[in-house]
Amino acid sequence: MLGKDQSPTSGQCAATSATTARHGRSSATATFNTSLNPYATVEPTTTSDKPAKPTTSRRTNVTNDTTVYATTNVINAASVATSITGAAHDGHPATISTADRNNEADQPSSTRNGEPEPRGVNTATRPAPATSAATAPHIRRVTSRPYQVPMNSDCTKDHDRPNTNQKLTRPNAPRTTRQTPPKHPIGRLKDVVKAILWDIDDTLFDYAQADTDAATRHLAAEGLPHDTAALTHWRTLTHTHYTRFTNGELTFTEQRRERVRAYLGPTTPDAQADAWFDRYLTHFEQAWTAFPDADPTLTLLTHPLRHAILSNSTTPLQERKLTTIGLRHHFEFLACSHEIGHAKPAPEAFHHACATLDLPPHDVAYIGDLLHTDAHAAHNAGLHAIWIDRTPTPPPPLPPHIHRITTLTALPTLLPTLHA
Repeated sequence: MLGKDQSPTSGQCAATSATTARHGRSSATATFNTSLNPYATVEPTTTSDKPAKPTTSRRTNVTNDTTVYATTNVINAASVATSITGAAHDGHPATISTADRNNEADQPSSTRNGEPEPRGVNTATRPAPATSAATAPHIRRVTSRPYQVPMNSDCTKDHDRPNTNQKLTRPNAPRTTRQTPPKHPIGRLKDVVKAILWDIDDTLFDYAQADTDAATRHLAAEGLPHDTAALTHWRTLTHTHYTRFTNGELTFTEQRRERVRAYLGPTTPDAQADAWFDRYLTHFEQAWTAFPDADPTLTLLTHPLRHAILSNSTTPLQERKLTTIGLRHHFEFLACSHEIGHAKPAPEAFHHACATLDLPPHDVAYIGDLLHTDAHAAHNAGLHAIWIDRTPTPPPPLPPHIHRITTLTALPTLLPTLHA
């Protein structure tokens, strides 16, 4: 047993080291000579898997041989390495961590060269006893060397690291800015109208061009004149008898027969007139095509608004026509005069379509190519009236409730202003 201020002898240290190695306790004993390196740093290591209880350490300095008896709480080798912030190198004194300084300062008063040292004296910069790998192979020596951060490592600052995401541009290249496109007023459409009723012929479908091509081929096939004058006469007959149909004087089928009798004679039987007109329809269907602005406009307006058809025609014909030109999927239903019993410009035709939509007339807009049959009739029925005028002739003076456009692409901009 030792006294409080007594130092162990070399034999006692060796016995303690053997006992420690045999029982696996977390203490270490080493004997070494200071002549190897007077500034080396010694740290004990442990081979125990169990944490050891912290104990005190004693240090005795002798002139030639120095014996260190120390027990410390060492968790693993990594904690030993991190506890030493610097070691003696090239004759410079070692630097001990703050935790080691505090532990040493809190120890009881020890002796140095036979003289007691006052409690609390900082001995961190005292030259440490020497050691060597031969005498203490379990001691890990850490030298103090300046650490240089490698270039392009994770420790470098952002402004020191090359920016690989930056695009390389020419020195004199003009600088462009990304512009955000203006928001389209389409988002406010449902505050104005909730549905649109559409006419078909000369609104979505290019009826005039298809009729001209079909009439030219049909008249030529029938052995009739098909020059410009003949085509003008054909269009005049169409307009005259179709107006009688819209006025309620004729049915849809009867207006067709009257057009044929203008060529074959007033006594032409119905069956012969129907066969003659069917041959015309064969050429007519081959010329069906939609206006280029029809599908893009309907696609743009499909989600915010509902769409339906109101046409002075028959449902089978218009169904086949819309399917052929690729527009049928945009519409919920078709309301045609031959089936509903009312033709435009009668208000009952518009009201029937609004009732099918389950919407009041002021929530519905109607667009068609005829000024009186479509636009004025829609306004008189309580709908928002839009007239699409594809003709090059100047329009007549219009009342403020008739909204005129020359292309369907203007419709999304017009609709939010209908209540203004």
